[in-house]
Amino acid sequence: DVKHDEVLGLARKFWSGWKRGTFTQQIPVEPEPQGPYMAHVDWPTDTLPWVAVAYRGPAYSDSKKDKAALDLAGEIAFSQSSPLYQKLVIEEQKVDDLFTFFRDSRDPGLLIIGARVKNVKDVDEVRDAILATVADLRNNQVSAERLAQVKSSLKYGFALSMDNTGAVAGALAQYIQLMPTPETIDRVFAQYDASTTADIQEMSGRYFTDKRMTVGTLASQGTYTARALAPPAPAAASTPADVKTLLKPSQVPLVTLRILFN
Repeated sequence: DVKHDEVLGLARKFWSGWKRGTFTQQIPVEPEPQGPYMAHVDWPTDTLPWVAVAYRGPAYSDSKKDKAALDLAGEIAFSQSSPLYQKLVIEEQKVDDLFTFFRDSRDPGLLIIGARVKNVKDVDEVRDAILATVADLRNNQVSAERLAQVKSSLKYGFALSMDNTGAVAGALAQYIQLMPTPETIDRVFAQYDASTTADIQEMSGRYFTDKRMTVGTLASQGTYTARALAPPAPAAASTPADVKTLLKPSQVPLVTLRILFN
């Protein structure tokens, strides 16, 4: 029974004199992380162990390549078609779930790589395998063929997921809360299309760093004690054959000292 003209007249009568305010919200910028950080949760009941490796990533953007390149890196390295998934889940069956959660957000957030491990004795091995895969993203370019496959999977997988009105609404809401226009979807997928193997290596080197890293583990209480993170392999050019090294493990799980003697 609502009449458009009457409602419009009332709105103009009571609210047409309102003026736009000048207030702007001042949101503090979170300081750069100074990791690596490490945390373990002793779960009070029986549970399968979990490993999570997270990096502080960039905010969502449909005009910069940072987040798009990292999304592609995550799919290349940790999706069900990745070599690591095939090794840990299919072949060795040490993990029953390997996934990434690279959530789009207006603010910089965590890019999470997670694994549910079947046996607590394999937790450190799984953690180190994830870290080695991330290091490979930093140090080497992915193959152009693999990148093309992942781009195609993302694009057509997204299109196929919108097969009913609820799915369409959910997909739009996911992006419109980040940028107030559905055109942001076209723009972000254009960023995917434009990303190169060099972009993926560059962004992996920028964001997948030790300072930005948090490693978390969870296991039944009393079943797991974290071991030190494996030290990165020295570059061939930086350690000549005639230079002797001494690896000094530390009781602190995040610190391992390597001393070089000339």
